[in-house]
Amino acid sequence: MIRDLVAIFAGIVGLSYYIMTVRHQNSSRKAQLFIEMYQDFKRPDVQKAFNDIVNVWQWESYEDFMEKYGSSNWDEFNKYMLVYSIYEGLGVLIYRELIDVKMIDELMRSYITRFWEKIGPIMVEARARLNLPLVAEYTEYLYNEIKPIESTPAYLLNSS
Repeated sequence: MIRDLVAIFAGIVGLSYYIMTVRHQNSSRKAQLFIEMYQDFKRPDVQKAFNDIVNVWQWESYEDFMEKYGSSNWDEFNKYMLVYSIYEGLGVLIYRELIDVKMIDELMRSYITRFWEKIGPIMVEARARLNLPLVAEYTEYLYNEIKPIESTPAYLLNSS
């Protein structure tokens, strides 16, 4: 009887250890994935593109935006695609719960909100004009996940 209890206890301890190890590996993978994306975002060409988009680019209308920064102006369009593709990817990773939104919030909140608040209205207009309702859907999702957190100081967020 005691031998059976010891065997059961050993099984429970082993299972608990396995669960803790898997959880730790998952959180480590999430952190590694985020750091890889963050390193891409911090590249000088991406930072220049971000700065140009949020601080330099000006337009009066959807047509004006497309003329100045659309695909017919490759250099400017490429800047948009550099930044947009990173945010779209982060949005997918959050949606799929492969990255914790709090990690992104702590390092990138102002970048995300500034980008979407500048570009978002154009993307919403593009959805309607081009009949493409999913244009920038994960960038908008990322913004909507970050925005409620943004007003809370990072040190008050639960770090779990």
